[in-house]
Amino acid sequence: MARSGRTTSSFFGGWERNLEKNSRIETFTVPTTKMRTGDFSEVLADNPAFRLYDPATGNQSTGAGRAEFGGALIPANRISSISQTIQNQYPLPNVAGTNNGTQNNYEIARFPEATRDNYDFKVNWNRTSSNQIWGKYSMMDASVQDLFYVPFTEAGGGDTTVKLWSLGQTYTISPTLIWDATFGSNVMDHASQGPDFGTNYGLDVFGIPGSNNAGTTGLGSQGQYADFYSGMPAINTGLAVLGNDAGWTPVTRLEKNYTFSTNVTQVAGRHEIRSGFDYVHLSLDPWQPEINNPRGNFDFSGDITGVPGYSSNAWNSYGAFLLGQTSGFGKSVQFEVMTARENQMDIYVNDRWQVNDKLTVNAGLRWEYYPLMSREDRGLEQLNLQTFNVALGGVGGNADDLGIKVSKGLFAPRLGAAYRINDDTVVRAGYGRTFNPLPWSRPMRGFYPLTIAYSDAGPNGFISYGPLSAGIPGAPNPDIASGNVPLPSGVDMRWADANDSERGTIDPWNVFAERRLPGDISLSTGYVGTATNDGYADLNLNYAETGGNVNRQFFGQAGTADILLWGARTKARYHSLQMALNRPFKNGLLLKGAYTFSKALNEADDDGWVGLTWNQPSQIDRDYARAGYDRPHMLQMRFVYERPWFRDASGIVPMLLKAWQVNGIGSWVSGAPFTVGGDNSLLQQVGGTQTANVSGALTGGFGTAGPDEPWYAPSQFTYNPGNAWGDSGRNAFRGPANWNLDLSLFKAFPIGKRRVEFRAESTNVFNHTQWANPVTDMTNANFMTIRTLARQPRRVQLGLRFAF
Repeated sequence: MARSGRTTSSFFGGWERNLEKNSRIETFTVPTTKMRTGDFSEVLADNPAFRLYDPATGNQSTGAGRAEFGGALIPANRISSISQTIQNQYPLPNVAGTNNGTQNNYEIARFPEATRDNYDFKVNWNRTSSNQIWGKYSMMDASVQDLFYVPFTEAGGGDTTVKLWSLGQTYTISPTLIWDATFGSNVMDHASQGPDFGTNYGLDVFGIPGSNNAGTTGLGSQGQYADFYSGMPAINTGLAVLGNDAGWTPVTRLEKNYTFSTNVTQVAGRHEIRSGFDYVHLSLDPWQPEINNPRGNFDFSGDITGVPGYSSNAWNSYGAFLLGQTSGFGKSVQFEVMTARENQMDIYVNDRWQVNDKLTVNAGLRWEYYPLMSREDRGLEQLNLQTFNVALGGVGGNADDLGIKVSKGLFAPRLGAAYRINDDTVVRAGYGRTFNPLPWSRPMRGFYPLTIAYSDAGPNGFISYGPLSAGIPGAPNPDIASGNVPLPSGVDMRWADANDSERGTIDPWNVFAERRLPGDISLSTGYVGTATNDGYADLNLNYAETGGNVNRQFFGQAGTADILLWGARTKARYHSLQMALNRPFKNGLLLKGAYTFSKALNEADDDGWVGLTWNQPSQIDRDYARAGYDRPHMLQMRFVYERPWFRDASGIVPMLLKAWQVNGIGSWVSGAPFTVGGDNSLLQQVGGTQTANVSGALTGGFGTAGPDEPWYAPSQFTYNPGNAWGDSGRNAFRGPANWNLDLSLFKAFPIGKRRVEFRAESTNVFNHTQWANPVTDMTNANFMTIRTLARQPRRVQLGLRFAF
C-alpha cells in the first residue's frame, strides 16, 4: 500500500502452481492371435449367426450371392501384406475379456499429467475521492499431456499460454451520476501434437501411398508445415481404432480478442437508469486441418464381407481390413493459413424503477449488431450449386459480402418485476430476448480452399473403394487468383446460406414465488421456459434417400463429399418446474438445494459446428425430438456443517476435536437419452441415421442396471426387413438414473498468526456403481446390457494448506 497526499494506491501480485498426475485404466478390443491369421472361429463360437463372406465372389455391384469363407477362415494368401504390417502395431490381448475373449481383451494404464502456472498482478489507484482507476494483468502457462492412442504407450499433449490484461475506471460525476469504462485483451497461444508426431508411419512404415505429407499442396508442401502431417493414420478396423484418429491434431492456434465497454448510471427519483456500449473484436489464426485427418484415415465397412440382408458387425469390418479392402478414405490438407476477423457490438438502456415499497420493475432494450465475418485479406466463400464454383469475397471483382446481408435491426427487449406481498413472500417474473451471439469464426473459419478436406468411398457399403495399396490420391492444387475456384469432386464444403443466416433468437421467461420459512430457510418455486429459434446448423445437401453413394444428390459433381449449407435452421424448447431451498450459514449449518422437473426438445444438441441426424426431406421432421441433455428429474443438495463441540474450550483434546467442517454435495439425476441404430444394408441411405424397429410397448428400462441383464428387452428391437426406415426415433430411449454423494472434511489448526488446514475429499464416497447407457449395437452379443460407467469409482484426496 502506498499513499501520497489525498490519493491512495494499492497493488497485488500472486503466483500459483497446480501439478496434476493422474491414472486411469482404459479397455480396448484388439485382435486375438487366431484372428490375426484370418481365423474368426472364436467369433463364430460366441455368435453362431456370424458369417464372413468373400467380396471377390457374387454380384460385384450389389454384393448379393457371395460365397462364405468356410469356417469363418480367410486364407493366408488373401491377407494384405500392408494389413499385416499395420496389424503388427496392435498389442496382444492381456486380459480374459468378454464374449469368448474377443472383446474388451486389452487393458492399459494411462498416466495423464498437467502443470499449470497462474500469474496475477493488479493495481488500484484512487486518483481522487470520486475517481478510481485500476489495471490487471494475468497469465496462465499450462502443459497438458493427455493424448493417448492405440498402440502408443506414451502421451501426447500441448502447451497453452493465455495472457489477459484490462484497464478500467469508475468516475462519480455527482451523487446521482456514475460513469465506468473497461478495455481489455485476451490472447491465447496454443499448440498440441500426438505421441506419434515426427514419424511418417503411413508413408514410411506401412507403405501406403499418399498418406502423411505425400501429395500435399499449398502450406502442406512448405517447410515446417510438412512435419505437421507426420504420425500414424487412423485405421478404422472395427476393433480399437489404430493410430491417431484425433483429426484436430496437430494444431497451432493464436486467438486475440479485444473488448471495450462503457456504462453510465443515473439515479433520478425512484428510477435507476443505466445505459452503455459494448464492443468485441475477435481474431483467429489456426493451423488445424481438422475436417478430415491430416495423416489420412481409412474405413472398412462390415458389409464388404457381408451380403444384403445380413447384419454385419465389427468382425466383418476386421475381415475387410485383413483383405485390405477399404470402404473409403479421407485426408485434410491446409492450403493456406486460416484467418477469421469478426466484430460484435451493442448499445443498451435499462431502467430499474422502484414503483413503490412493494413493487420493483426492470425494463430494458438492447440493440445488437454483428457485422459479417471476414478473412484477414478477403471476404468469405460461397458455393454456386449450378456451376460448383467457389466464389471468394473481395477477390477477382467479387463483392466483399457475396450477397450475405446482416441485419441492423436486432432489438432485444427485457422486462422483469418483483412484488413483495409481505415480509416473508416475494413474487418475481421476467422475460428477455437474446440474439444468438455465436461467433462465426469457428464454424466458418476455413473450408475449401483454405482447407482441402477430400475423401472418397465405394458406390455402396458392399463394394470396396479399392485396396490399401492404392493409397490416397494427391490433394487438389487450386488457383485462387481469379476469385472463382472450381470445387473438385470429393472435397467437403461448408458455406453460409445467404438467404437464411440471420441471427436466431433465444427467449427465456420465468415466474417464481419465494417464501421465507421457519429455521432461516427460504423456498422458491416457479416455472422456467425457453424458446430457441433459428440455431445455426449444417444441412448436408449431398444425401441419398436410398441406394448408397451413387444416389447422392450431387454425386456427379461432389462424389461422396459433404456439401454443407450452413444456416439458421434449428429450434429448441425447454419447460421446467423448479424449486430451490436455501439456508445461509448460521449456527454451523448451510443448506442449498434444488429440484427440477423438466422437458427439453430440440433438433440438435449444439449450435454452430453441428449437423442434423436426418438431412433427407422425407425424414427431416424426425430431427425434432428429445434433447440429448434432457433429464426429467434433477435433485441436488449441498450442505456445510461445522461441529459446535468444544468451540470455546482449550487444551489438546478440544483442539483436536473442535472446528471440524463437513461439506457434501448429493445428487439424483434421471438417465440420459439414447438412440438405437438399425441395419442400413438394405436401405443404403446416406446422410441420415437408420434406426431399429420396436415391437409393442417396451419392457424394462426400470430394472437393475449392469452387465448381467438387459436394460430393455432385446427381443423387442428388430431390423426393418425391407428397404424402409426404422420406426424408432432420435433419443427415444433412456438409460438408468444415478445418484451420487461427494464429501469433504476440513479441519483448521491455528498456530499463532498462521493457520494449517487439513483437507480430506472424496468423490462417490459410497463407491457405488453408477452405470451409463447400454450397448446399442444390435449386432453386438452384449446388446442392451450395460458395460460402461457414468462416473468413476470412489476417489480420495488428502491435502494440507498452510496460510501465513
